[in-house]
Amino acid sequence: MADLAYGRVADAAPRTEASKQTRRFSVPKPLLGWLLPALIALAWEGACRGGLVPPNLLPAPSAIALTLYRLAANGDLWLHLGATCYRLVFGFVLGTALGTLFGAATARRRWHAACSTR
Repeated sequence: MADLAYGRVADAAPRTEASKQTRRFSVPKPLLGWLLPALIALAWEGACRGGLVPPNLLPAPSAIALTLYRLAANGDLWLHLGATCYRLVFGFVLGTALGTLFGAATARRRWHAACSTR
């Protein structure tokens, strides 16, 4: 029988036990966001261990984790993090200053008649 007020049609027969068992496998929503990064990390690890990628160009995730653990255990991790943050901030400030100067110089430049679109 049709329920016209809501645009729904009632099921003719209730779901049986057999129809409930044909559901597809689904990943819980909280785990869905971790699925692609985990697959990428597994493929990365496999490529490194299989010798497809030289370890000096792209070390395996397990080697990176082991190095981070050793640096944290030594106490050297903070020294390296400080040096990295210094380079990051210095590069950002330098890039911002040069970009602003070149942008201002470009804006003040008068375009010749040969460069115009008229």
